[in-house]
Amino acid sequence: MSALDTSVDYLLYGSTTDKANAALYDAEVIQYFKEIETLPGEDKTALLRIIAFIRDTKTKQTYTR
Repeated sequence: MSALDTSVDYLLYGSTTDKANAALYDAEVIQYFKEIETLPGEDKTALLRIIAFIRDTKTKQTYTR
């Protein structure tokens, strides 16, 4: 939507920050995620891989029960 200088996705769902704040109520966790955003690319990628590993492990545990 060039007339509004924003995307349809943003208009319908808000920003990713808005979504994160709505989903996360723990201020300390929110602060950690904000800090991750400021890390150098390689460090940020390493942390995101760890988070993905945790997610994948939990998914496997759910489906193997």
